[in-house]
Amino acid sequence: MREIVMLAGPNEVDIRVLQGTMRPSIGHMDPRFIAVMDEMCQMLGKIFQTKAEIIPLVSSGRGGMEAAVVSVLEPGDEALFVLSGVFGEMFVAIAQRHGVKASTVNYAYGELFDLQRIEDAIRAGNPKAIFVIHNESSTGTENPAAEIGKIAREHDLIYVLDTVSSMGGVDIKTDEWGVDVCATGSQKALASLPGLAIVSVNDRAWQVMRERKTPISSLYFDLWRWMRMWVPKERGGEVMFGYRRQPVTMGTHLTYALHAAVQMIMEEGLEARFARHAKVARAVKAATKALGLKQVAHPEMESKTITAFYVPEGINGGELLRTLRGKFGVHFSGGLEALSGKIVRIGHMGNTAAIEYAVPALSALELVLSEMGYPVEIGAGLAAFYQEYEKA
Repeated sequence: MREIVMLAGPNEVDIRVLQGTMRPSIGHMDPRFIAVMDEMCQMLGKIFQTKAEIIPLVSSGRGGMEAAVVSVLEPGDEALFVLSGVFGEMFVAIAQRHGVKASTVNYAYGELFDLQRIEDAIRAGNPKAIFVIHNESSTGTENPAAEIGKIAREHDLIYVLDTVSSMGGVDIKTDEWGVDVCATGSQKALASLPGLAIVSVNDRAWQVMRERKTPISSLYFDLWRWMRMWVPKERGGEVMFGYRRQPVTMGTHLTYALHAAVQMIMEEGLEARFARHAKVARAVKAATKALGLKQVAHPEMESKTITAFYVPEGINGGELLRTLRGKFGVHFSGGLEALSGKIVRIGHMGNTAAIEYAVPALSALELVLSEMGYPVEIGAGLAAFYQEYEKA
């Protein structure tokens, strides 16, 4: 049985990505590997739509979040965190463990943002930075990152944006939105293997690190070490030992895989890729709505890489997911923490933002819901999918 992995991440990868790892094992300081890593970072800069430095870290996307927190903020600093789901809450947990004074603006899961609340929170305190999740994958919500960027600039705040589940599938204008530190992961819309975080760092953020009064509290996630050891002198780096070296041992084969994935993105073209994700997202949401499945996200904030809906009353969410997986080989994600067992999340990102994945997965969903006693008209979801998908 061919399995269809449409999780909220990680997701399916192309055979070219797997083939990209089939190289001899060489050192991470080998000039041949450095050339691949540099080329990968150049391509990633185009995907991020930034002129900022691109730093790859050997970690999950959450490591990129932690690197941003510990490198930009010092113990005792105040920062504002915009929360609308589990991953925003994790940002706060990271900050508090490093002695940061965290203030928050809390939105109910899936709620439409009232941006005045962010303005009010900034004026009520004295934050140094603002932290935002662009695509809150725990709820399938895309937050208004561009509008928040304008607010951050008006108040001269360092703007840190988590794009773990959107970068590579959504049109993210890092520089235009005024993002100072942008973090993502390799395994979601970038469509590579798990294990790398990618962080863009601009001159404003580097200057904050340069002017720190206390050492960065994590050696491993210290972005400033990358400036001192890896970034070339012509781009402002120090090359402190007289030669470029990564501060940590890079995952060479994970880098090869991501290089292949971003090369595929560049071949597809950013405009075409973003349009593909948006088109499939609209169609999947149309299908689930036609089945009467209540969406978690407000209609104006629906994600282009994840569709999240509430499990219908009388249906066991865990059983639904197990049956989809066991009977049809279809993998969807369940809810996290407070939403565990209450919602289903469909990832349509990277390779799976495509009709050949969505149609059989939605067919399986219709059948399993019907078998579990949910009053569904078989074919209604697919009809709505095709109707939306075929729109110009």
